[in-house]
Amino acid sequence: MLAIPFAAGIAIAPCLAGLTSDAWILCSFLYPALCMMLLSALAFRIRSYLYTALLFLLTGCLCMLGSEAGSAFSSAAGSGGFASGAGDMLSAAVDRIGFKNEACAALVKALICGDRSRLDRETVELFRKSGASHILALSGLHLGILYGLILRLCSVFGNSPAARRARSLCTVALTGIYTLATGASPSLTRAFIFICINEALRNTERKRHGADVLFTAMLIQLAIFPQALFSVGFQLSYLAMTGIVFVYPHMESWYPAPKAPARGGPVRRIWQSASLSISCQLFTAPLSWLKFGSLPGYFLISNLAALPLSSALMLLSTGGVIAAAFGHCPDLLVALMEKTAALLTEVLTVISGM
Repeated sequence: MLAIPFAAGIAIAPCLAGLTSDAWILCSFLYPALCMMLLSALAFRIRSYLYTALLFLLTGCLCMLGSEAGSAFSSAAGSGGFASGAGDMLSAAVDRIGFKNEACAALVKALICGDRSRLDRETVELFRKSGASHILALSGLHLGILYGLILRLCSVFGNSPAARRARSLCTVALTGIYTLATGASPSLTRAFIFICINEALRNTERKRHGADVLFTAMLIQLAIFPQALFSVGFQLSYLAMTGIVFVYPHMESWYPAPKAPARGGPVRRIWQSASLSISCQLFTAPLSWLKFGSLPGYFLISNLAALPLSSALMLLSTGGVIAAAFGHCPDLLVALMEKTAALLTEVLTVISGM
């Protein structure tokens, strides 16, 4: 919960900076105050939550006022050096797949690389009208699909302590490279931090609490890049996760869990998907209306119909990228990707016309 006063400190820092012509002058006053409060807390063993929250509030202010280092990090993550080279290699691998359908090639490039430059205006408008624009924007959804795939592939390592550590290192490394290669957007960075925390908890055999992971990830991300707080992508990503952490478990439990080993069949899975979508929309819809002046009217239908198809297309495309990187993508795999992309487009066309 201390991430909230930290974020509040970042939010009010620009207002405080407006009171003086030089932000560093303000830092020169806030930093000694923070040090004195911290020393007092240690000397007098102050354990009040309000006092601790004030410490984090001041820390957030200082972090934002001295955010030139955070800006440099953001610039390095998005372009140049290793990240730029990895991004170019990923884009080139998609180009080598050998699609016969240009529309499918453009859609796969958008889903895998985040490059929407080749998508025609009609396709972008189709996703917008059907309430599936979030599928085109690289986010935690895309990194989560990749994360699940990597875990499956790395399961061949076994389940010994050494194997679990190797699997975690491989997972964090590959998802980190993908995050940097695709621009390290706030939502992707959030998802990557979630993965790092989850793998750390898994290896230390500690219990995972969704709220703790959420606030810890927010604190880490804002400490590294405080300007992200003002990004719509950051705000929507954490609002969606807030719904998933605090609302989804309750909604999902409304459908009683079966006593049999089976997970309840297709009806229960549909309810889980619907609960997940509604939980996210409850928190993101007000911001979407405020920022964009519209709400996705068919978000539930779009998520139930389009998300499985887009996930399948991403998994197939990942296999295609790996095959292309080794020199050749099988024609059968290319045909499956094109059929899936065509079906996804048809489904969204129907939904947008409702």
